[in-house]
Amino acid sequence: MNVRLQELLQQFESRGGEKIQHVLIGSPEGIEEVRHTLHALRYVEVGLWSPIVPMPGTSSSMSVLTRYRTAN
Repeated sequence: MNVRLQELLQQFESRGGEKIQHVLIGSPEGIEEVRHTLHALRYVEVGLWSPIVPMPGTSSSMSVLTRYRTAN
């Protein structure tokens, strides 16, 4: 992995600073695919995402990931 990319990703591993939330909306299969892709890129473990839940009144589902950005 690119060293600079690894440094940027490490900024989100500590529990301090600004809270950042990633939201995936789509089919459960699509959400699962993106979660596994982000894991393969070493961005986040699959188990850190919220469960995939249906969104009321739509045919879509949702999953959320919360990370924390450290101040530079």
